[in-house]
Amino acid sequence: MARQPQGIKPYWECFPAFFRYPLSPDPLLSCLGVALLVALGDWLFMPLNIAAQFAAWAVCARFAFQVLEKTAIGHLHDNPAGLAVGHGGQYLAYKQIVVALVAGVSFIAVASLFGQIAASL
Repeated sequence: MARQPQGIKPYWECFPAFFRYPLSPDPLLSCLGVALLVALGDWLFMPLNIAAQFAAWAVCARFAFQVLEKTAIGHLHDNPAGLAVGHGGQYLAYKQIVVALVAGVSFIAVASLFGQIAASL
């Protein structure tokens, strides 16, 4: 008798593993590293403090994008930080940071010129 091909797992069967992933050792160590970078930034004087905070934000965003991509394709047990990004979007985190900065600066510029209501629109 021929074997039936395995179908795609329903998402409700993958949900528990998706939410347990942050408690595995690799993400916890990555979060600890970012937390140490932020704590180090608090002890430094002003220019280095800002650089350390920005570096921590960039590292955290890059790791988050890698985790989201790898878990979206079903790699819940792999080390996403050690795997290369498959579609060439290794700079997506930095692009997201630039978009957030441009949006913030644009909001402030429009609010100062035309008011907060115009900026909100």
